[in-house]
Amino acid sequence: MRSSSEWLRLFDHLIFSSEVRLIKPDPAIFLKCLQALRVKPEQALFIDDRDANVETAIALGVCAIKYESVPQLATNLKALQFPVLPPSL
Repeated sequence: MRSSSEWLRLFDHLIFSSEVRLIKPDPAIFLKCLQALRVKPEQALFIDDRDANVETAIALGVCAIKYESVPQLATNLKALQFPVLPPSL
């Protein structure tokens, strides 16, 4: 996947469950991500469509949003004062 998905190059760091042998919502994978990014939980933003994953992130102190739709996500991000691009025409 690393070599065949060009869009992955947009990210500074990637963690794949298969490589670290952990899966969400196990708190250990969230902690591994925070450690790899060298950020504290309160400095991170997590977006996912599964309640269990969002709940784990919140329990660890990470700002987390449950994804339900693009408009809802944009509203949530704007509320956090996160820059949101206008929808493409």
